[in-house]
This record gives sequence, structure tokens and C-alpha cells, in this order.
Amino acid sequence: MLRALLSIWLVAFAPSLFGQRFTFQFYGQQQGLTNLTPQCILQDRTGFLWVGTQNGLFRYDGSQFVRFGLEAGLPSPSVESIHETRDGALWIG
Repeated sequence: MLRALLSIWLVAFAPSLFGQRFTFQFYGQQQGLTNLTPQCILQDRTGFLWVGTQNGLFRYDGSQFVRFGLEAGLPSPSVESIHETRDGALWIG
């Protein structure tokens, strides 16, 4: 009887016993991320992914990365921290 109940329980709950399956996507130079050593990453409230590297700040829109560097007004090409305030402003350190 116990064996039958255990068998039924295993069949009913076996799918939930398996670990989650994750898929990984590699993003690199083909998508515009010219520096492959991220220092920090943030997803903002609108869904953009921001990546800080030693070669500038990169914004990913779902298809490609756009680089922001000294020419865009950053005081240094090295970005080590990104923070979003409650009102949506980004602070770059």
C-alpha cells in the first residue's frame, strides 16, 4: 500500500522535482559590445540593459549595443557602477 502511494506521489509531483532549465545567450562584438569584460550591469525600468566596462557604457535595446564614451560626455571611459534612482535617472560611477 505504501509503495503504491509513493509511486502515485512520484508520478504526480515528479515534474516539479526537476530543476529549472535556463537558456544562455552570448553577447559580443557582433552585437556591438566591443569590451567583453563588464564591470557592472543594470536593467532600467524601461527594459534597457546597461553594461559598464573599462571602455565605456553600453546600452542594449534587445538587438544591439550602443556605446557611450568620452565623446558622449563621460568623464572617464571606465564605468564601475550604475544606479537608477526612483525617478528613472541613471547615475554612472
